[in-house]
Amino acid sequence: MAEIKRNDNPSDTFRWDSETVVRRDTLQLVERAIEVARRRRSVKAIETLEQVQFLVEYVEYLRTCGNVGGDSSNS
Repeated sequence: MAEIKRNDNPSDTFRWDSETVVRRDTLQLVERAIEVARRRRSVKAIETLEQVQFLVEYVEYLRTCGNVGGDSSNS
């Protein structure tokens, strides 16, 4: 099980395990971001699970702030 820690607050730790559910639109956006990064930088630009987890968490964070597509109710 991998953990992602935000800031230094232990309550901000997100645990990834076999029960973790990711929204389909988040997954599609992350896949697209990885495709673009690999095309522009290198085939090995995004290699680890931790990098993918960071992207998923970042997309979800932006979504809660209303800065990323997927939920047009904020506009």
